[in-house]
Amino acid sequence: MAEKRVRRKKSAFYTRSFAVFSMLLTVLILGVSGVVLYVTPPGRYVNFSGWQVLGIDKGGWEALHTNFSWIFLIIVSLHIYFNWRVIKGYLRQGMNWTVRYRLELGAATVVTLLALAGTLMNWPPFGTVMAFGETVKNYWETQGITVIGSPWLVVSLIVAFLAAWGLFVLFKSEPKKGLAK
Repeated sequence: MAEKRVRRKKSAFYTRSFAVFSMLLTVLILGVSGVVLYVTPPGRYVNFSGWQVLGIDKGGWEALHTNFSWIFLIIVSLHIYFNWRVIKGYLRQGMNWTVRYRLELGAATVVTLLALAGTLMNWPPFGTVMAFGETVKNYWETQGITVIGSPWLVVSLIVAFLAAWGLFVLFKSEPKKGLAK
């Protein structure tokens, strides 16, 4: 049997691809701004010290994080709009789809609820992560550092995060060898 190929119409701009690339870039900016805000000193200290990372002060990082969170929500809405037919198909399949992916749905639900409850109830490791962030933030004041001592520390954290993410994507997308379907 001959396969029927679906050809995309020629266009100067693909909105669906724009949404995917925008989500990727927005998530990267949210990740970087989140890391920077995680280690930012307390407000009273930042206001008097002139603390900056990569030439951006705490208010700038907060603005970046907030605005890109809104942009991310808008782009996710576009993504849902462009893929509504697929989503509607999943919903139309109802229980068949839910039963087929019940393990994944259950795992995602449990992880999300545990992260939500753990964060709100300050359970480990969520409380530990927040306590460590406070320790890092208070470090600035105890050392009397007026501006970030080494911008390379933050840059190193960002590069390490991006490298780990890149390795994860690389190994995740590698085809499994020796498994026949």
